[in-house]
Amino acid sequence: MAFSTSFRDTFGSFNPYGDLYKSRKSQSLNLAIGAAARVTEHLETSVVVPWVRQIREDGIAPHSGLGDVTVGSRYQLLESLFQDEWYPNIYLLAGMKFPTGSTITKDIPGTGNGFWEPYFGSEFKKEWAPLTMSFSWQYTPKLNKVNTIKGDRIDLAEALSWSFSRRFSVGIGSTQIWELDGQGTRLASGFANATSFVTQFWSFSANFDSAFALARTGVNQEAVRSFTVTTRYGFY
Repeated sequence: MAFSTSFRDTFGSFNPYGDLYKSRKSQSLNLAIGAAARVTEHLETSVVVPWVRQIREDGIAPHSGLGDVTVGSRYQLLESLFQDEWYPNIYLLAGMKFPTGSTITKDIPGTGNGFWEPYFGSEFKKEWAPLTMSFSWQYTPKLNKVNTIKGDRIDLAEALSWSFSRRFSVGIGSTQIWELDGQGTRLASGFANATSFVTQFWSFSANFDSAFALARTGVNQEAVRSFTVTTRYGFY
């Protein structure tokens, strides 16, 4: 069993649906409480419940409330036990984001995006101590497209981390998101993070990332900056 708490502050040009394409400047504060449990030796399930405060710079009053709850699972398909083995650890990912948050109205920004969002994907991770490399992909169909023209999305992420000791590591990486909206819109970002293990079971991490939206003609949106602080306690 493990529990986590994270606080995320995001500022930039995005609308209440989280889309960056042709959007006003906004700020979003997200406080998320999570829990995870190991069902079997290789299967782990999790749930994340967020509280969201949306602040917009167009004269509309801020709005706070429950965000979209996410339930997920991760299954370890293949385990790489030794560094000299060429193959990585392979995980299968699947879950659902539920539209529990409020959706946007004419005068009130929403705390959710109004979609049922099932997702599936996989993650590949390989350790050559003290270096760890990982790559993941995820496909998310949006089952309700009434309120936005945005379509399904594909997420890619690559990361490198270096462990200086058992208690401290740093990492860098990048993500790419393709919105299948017929316009070729995509989002690219880079991030850096640091993790400290206060005890064997309790960890603290900080993450900074900067993103910008791209179209076929090039950059069409300024950077969106996010800062996330996470603490996690796990005893399995």
